[in-house]
Amino acid sequence: MDIVASTGVRVKVMTGGDFVEAENVFSEAKIRLLQGIDARPYLRDLKVIQVRKGSDLLYTKSSFDQTSWRTYNLVKAKVDLARPLRPRGRERCINKEKIDDLCSKLVHLMPSHKRAFWLRLQQNAKATVRHLVG
Repeated sequence: MDIVASTGVRVKVMTGGDFVEAENVFSEAKIRLLQGIDARPYLRDLKVIQVRKGSDLLYTKSSFDQTSWRTYNLVKAKVDLARPLRPRGRERCINKEKIDDLCSKLVHLMPSHKRAFWLRLQQNAKATVRHLVG
């Protein structure tokens, strides 16, 4: 961070209070209705997704050269998008102790392809993992 700050760029150290609690605002009932008429939007089929300020609609295109937008109103009826977002109540973090704890308790239960990742992460954590909070 010091190197970046020395270039004149303002550096902000993020804390847990800088993040908000995510909440699912999409209506499962509306999505099921669209699925029933084969009109459900699947992320894999979308190339462009746009959200416009002040609108509850989701604008999508299935190709980059498509000229018209397809709109979906998927927001739950009881959701007030104008209300302030709730700050995260507690910090989440990853640190060397958590990695060591996971490895000591769970590695022997994991399939070999996942075990290799965690063991490599534990080995590299000694040199590279900072206590990340956020």
